[in-house]
Amino acid sequence: MTERKEADPVGSFGIAKMKRDHDLRSLGDRYLQQFITFRAISSLVEGPPDKQLQFDRMMRESTAMLDEHEDEELRNVLIELASAMAGVVDGELRDPETNEILPNKYQGSKEAQIRINSPEVSAIVSAMVGRTLHHIFAPDKSELIAQAIVGLLVSSFGALIGSVARHSFKVNKVALEKSEHEFTLEELSKYDSIDEARNELINRRVDALLGGGVNDWSSWCKRVLQFDLPSLTSDWPVMREIFARRNIIVHNSGRVNNRYLVAVEDSGVSLPKDTKVGSEVETGKEYVDSSIQRILALGMCLVYSVWRKLYPKQVKEAAKWLVGRQEVMIYDEMWLAAHQISEYLKGAPMKRSDECMSKVYDWLARMQFEGPEPIHQEVVDWDTSGLDVIFVIYKECFFGNVEKVVRLISANQGHSGLSKYDLAMHPIFAEYRAHISSERTVEADVREDREEADQNQ
Repeated sequence: MTERKEADPVGSFGIAKMKRDHDLRSLGDRYLQQFITFRAISSLVEGPPDKQLQFDRMMRESTAMLDEHEDEELRNVLIELASAMAGVVDGELRDPETNEILPNKYQGSKEAQIRINSPEVSAIVSAMVGRTLHHIFAPDKSELIAQAIVGLLVSSFGALIGSVARHSFKVNKVALEKSEHEFTLEELSKYDSIDEARNELINRRVDALLGGGVNDWSSWCKRVLQFDLPSLTSDWPVMREIFARRNIIVHNSGRVNNRYLVAVEDSGVSLPKDTKVGSEVETGKEYVDSSIQRILALGMCLVYSVWRKLYPKQVKEAAKWLVGRQEVMIYDEMWLAAHQISEYLKGAPMKRSDECMSKVYDWLARMQFEGPEPIHQEVVDWDTSGLDVIFVIYKECFFGNVEKVVRLISANQGHSGLSKYDLAMHPIFAEYRAHISSERTVEADVREDREEADQNQ
């Protein structure tokens, strides 16, 4: 008889053996890529008015095709339109060339009759008027894009919660034993195996979980995984406001309701004094960008925490994975997300090299919103003895010792772990790149002077 091996215990439940490349890694990587995409989309919130530029170009091209008589008619019609609009608002109409006030037959009048003979002129005027009215009465597009992104952020985090829960139920069979969902004999007869019935039970549990809100998700994490969502971030009150804002965007057209006020008040976030039921909240580019980074960091820390909880023997591997994703954030200049992950990883079990890399990413991030002074003493106290030379190079980069960095890189080519891509793109080597570029410019100038001198001899 073969001896049955018991699963490794974690908390109150057993853990099944896991393949090395399990689902959590791919879940986290897909989540990261989603949020990189969201950040690219967020550039549209205050991006260039490409459509307007296209329209202006189209109008110039259209008017260039008019003959002399049509061009004159278009000018007269536009003056008539301007005169009519000025009359409605009792305004002044001025000649565009002389700036003199013109007599306005529509002054104080609400009616205007303008005749257009040419079909080409009629089409151009219709397009101009239609476009003008569209821009006057259309809602703010940047606000609509911002609100849509906030909705996507929270929905993506909800989807991650569902995926993590599904994975946890599959690994932790005990968590399903006390389910409130029961099968009748008739229902059980529809399944070919216990595994098929178990999968259906998992689907029901996940659907029930996603039917709740962020408080329900946090309670589930605490009950099943022994940690709650607020423990994954130092900014939970701000996070809670983002979730509450998503609800009024989706369910109340972006207008404040009592539920939003209560949620934000309970979280401790301060709102503008004029915020009341029925008022609109503005969701601009800065808000969207910080929300993207905060919810990205929250999701990545969630995946890492579930990983180390379900697979305690891989805790250092989980940390290495998360630090590696911090590097992606640094290259994408997602400083807030990188900083929050470093904060969460402090004291976590990991290799010393991974701990140092996370520290480097945190310093880089903090320099962006605090400046170099707050981190200076921390860098001075950083003991790099026994570490790879790359960390010595990083330390000198923080001090701004560019010439020493150049010597270290030159002396350790092929041994420092630095690739040409790192030197060309990594934010920590910005001063190094500027120095190299300046030296090459000087060398080029000297070479040019020499060539010119040789030609003159």
